[in-house]
Amino acid sequence: MLDWSKITAEVEHALTLNHNALTSFVESLPVTQEASEISRLLKHLRPDTGFLATSASDELRKEGILPDGTLIGAWQIDQHIGHGGMGDVYRAHRADGLYQQTVALKLIQSLSISHSELFEIERQRLALMDHHSIARIIDGGNCADGRPYMVMEYIDGEPIVQHVNSYKLNLKQRLKLFIAVCEAVAHAHSKLILHRDIKSQNVLIASDGSPRLIDFGIASNISVVQGITVALTLASAAPEQLKGESVSVQTDIFAMGALLHEILTGTRPRRLSNGGMLADESAISEIDLRAIITCALAFEPAQRYSSCISMLEDVSAFLEKRPVTARNGRWAYRAKRFVQRYPIANTLAVIAIIALLGGMATSLKFANDANQQTRLAELALQKANWQFERTEATLAAQQAYSDVLQRAFGGEEDVERLSQLLKTRWQEAFSRRQQDPKTAAALSYAIGRNFYFRGDTASALEIFDLWMAQKIGSNSLLALGEEVYAMMLSDAGRYDESTNILRRLVTFFGDGSQTSEGDASNYANRLARATRAPEDIEQSVKLLEKRLQSLDSPFERLFSFSQLAGMRTLQGSFDDALVAYEQTLRIFEENPGFAAYGRDIARFNLASILLAWEGDTQRANELVNAILNEDVPLKGESLQQAKAIMLKAIIEVQQGNQQNALTLIAESVELFKRFSGEGSASHLLAEGMQAYVLLHAEQAERAELKMNETLSQAIKFEVNDRTHKQLRLIKIYLNSLRQNLEQDDLNWLKESAVHTEVSSQLTMLYLYKQLVDKQLAPAFWRL
Repeated sequence: MLDWSKITAEVEHALTLNHNALTSFVESLPVTQEASEISRLLKHLRPDTGFLATSASDELRKEGILPDGTLIGAWQIDQHIGHGGMGDVYRAHRADGLYQQTVALKLIQSLSISHSELFEIERQRLALMDHHSIARIIDGGNCADGRPYMVMEYIDGEPIVQHVNSYKLNLKQRLKLFIAVCEAVAHAHSKLILHRDIKSQNVLIASDGSPRLIDFGIASNISVVQGITVALTLASAAPEQLKGESVSVQTDIFAMGALLHEILTGTRPRRLSNGGMLADESAISEIDLRAIITCALAFEPAQRYSSCISMLEDVSAFLEKRPVTARNGRWAYRAKRFVQRYPIANTLAVIAIIALLGGMATSLKFANDANQQTRLAELALQKANWQFERTEATLAAQQAYSDVLQRAFGGEEDVERLSQLLKTRWQEAFSRRQQDPKTAAALSYAIGRNFYFRGDTASALEIFDLWMAQKIGSNSLLALGEEVYAMMLSDAGRYDESTNILRRLVTFFGDGSQTSEGDASNYANRLARATRAPEDIEQSVKLLEKRLQSLDSPFERLFSFSQLAGMRTLQGSFDDALVAYEQTLRIFEENPGFAAYGRDIARFNLASILLAWEGDTQRANELVNAILNEDVPLKGESLQQAKAIMLKAIIEVQQGNQQNALTLIAESVELFKRFSGEGSASHLLAEGMQAYVLLHAEQAERAELKMNETLSQAIKFEVNDRTHKQLRLIKIYLNSLRQNLEQDDLNWLKESAVHTEVSSQLTMLYLYKQLVDKQLAPAFWRL
């Protein structure tokens, strides 16, 4: 079997040799099929007078270069600037005085009939094309010796790869240049012209920063099927070009894939033994871009993009954070791209749609078995109708929300600006709720859930409190809204209100046999988190373990493991919780497309339990850094970012970096205040941890003052009993560091059952475990 990587390497070496050395090289080739292919390629790449721009051919053609000042028609030669397959290229200027213009003048080398015909074809093809990214033809004619010439737009620029590297263009700028090149190639294809030699040297960047595609000297008509190899560039030639097979639109697309690879990485793809090319995946971090290049470089032409427009659309989709067709992504990938396109969009609604559609599919499957299982079919059809109504309501909300986004935002998103605009849009819709209740309800649901997903529970509740009180919209959408409302209330510490709703939901969903298993376990889990009642926790664990036995979808397993880990912490089974959290993160690592759906939460939970339970500072720090460096840029600022920064501050304290810890905790407090609201449970607990950092930074007076202020704020804002307990735990911990514990504190630790609050708040577990280690508090966990 031929090794085309070896063949092309040998040919590239031969092209650097002078005429005598090349002759010796060819004569020394063994009688093999590989040697035959090397000879064939060299015949086309290096005929007697030289063909391409190599050091050897430069020497051979010096005698034929016209001196500066030579007149050709109305044009005067200024300088020889290059040569191609059939001729030399000069910079020239208009010499007849009609107007001033600098041009590129291409002159054929000889009066060879074949070269003259090809040259004339090139002139005609350039005349056909009219595109701003293709160097246009200006004039043409014949010299006094009969050789044809053509005058083209002069591009005073550098090759595209050299340009992007010289100016250190960012990814977006590089891709926009590539899109312009795609448009130029697509225009040529629309005129039925293949370029066949697309490479960096043939794409020059003009002084205005726009690209120009040049050198159609070896172009061919798409309708002409050729099996003869003509001039080509080995570095970007498609397999069919190397082998002398027919070329097509896909031949240019292959070269475009190689060019994109070089624009992004500075290097060309590696030539494979079969003649194909392989992208360097380690140099291209974006999976979508790797997929685009891989599709363009597919070995079989039929597996490449069908047109340059298709490739252009995929690159544009990447820039606009839409799914690219080359990925052939499934639902999770498409949903992720939606989140990235609108980072403040209502991700939970998208997930709900997916889950509901999945429920419909399951139901309809049962319905198809109606002949064998009539009872199950009837039940399934009821479930399908119920699921359909929920899905229809969610889709309506998403459509309304998408319309708002489309009208409001045209450029780069700014979180604060978007937040205010979303609130304004909701207020406008809600003020018109009597005239248009459907829009008011849809936007209340969608925008409220958006804020909740971002961790801005305070803003979410501003919307949902009004909406739920006035019951605007369809029953289906109100039912969906009530489910989300229960979660918001729980997270805001309004446990009684949340519990009332959750108990109704758990009763309705039951064990999932008549509704949805996913919803049944989800709301049982929510209820357990709200009540902390052992029987509710046991019920949640039972439903989750049952569900995990039958789940195949990694997306659903992800959330079930996450919920199970939370239940294990409530039970004090921290070893089991650690295992479940590890499973959750493993699923994210195996499915990078899921990152937007809570990888930051999974990393935070695992980091917290590793720090609190295992004392593994190093790995906890790695996970927190991953949140801040990878997840925050993906999702934007959020409450989860605040939690990660607070955990980072605690780690810095442990590592003795007190000044870093002070800066981090101050940043965290501001984020908690911004996303949870001033005086919220999260905000006050963050302030309590600020006192913890201050004390470790040997600022005892400031620490005591901060703690007392925080406790006063808790009274002022009437926080719930759970938050009061957690704040008192922080104060007791601080007193233990100062060796200032009172007997009342010790009694309270033994009698208050504070462990029920600690087990679900892993930052508090970190403090409590240290008190246990000092034998100041009783252990409650299962060993």
